[in-house]
Amino acid sequence: MSRLTRTITCLAAAAAVAGTITAAPAAHAELKPGEWAGLYLYDDSWYEGEHRVFTYSNGSIGFSDRASSIVNNTWLAWVVYDDRDFRDRRYCIRPWEKVDVLGAPQWKFNDKISSVQLLNSYNCDGYPTFS
Repeated sequence: MSRLTRTITCLAAAAAVAGTITAAPAAHAELKPGEWAGLYLYDDSWYEGEHRVFTYSNGSIGFSDRASSIVNNTWLAWVVYDDRDFRDRRYCIRPWEKVDVLGAPQWKFNDKISSVQLLNSYNCDGYPTFS
């Protein structure tokens, strides 16, 4: 095998490997916690039912008043608000934290989340938390 052929073969193999590494993630509906970094809101308790994934702050999430469980699958803290535009009651969820039942008596936050804010920190200083 000539040097040129070996070089082309190596480049083709490298391109094939790079293509598998950089392939696009699965479709949105197939994502599960652990497969994609983001804040997951589920419309049923225990991470069941339809869900939305957020990767940046959103003042009007379009999933309003439906979230019943939540997963923070990021390295940063998030604040979830009872009203649009980051207003009213709020809770901070720390990195890698989950809340199975937002309607639990200590939260009473079932079907309440209308906006989400990504913080520039891993801590929840100044915000009430779920833990």
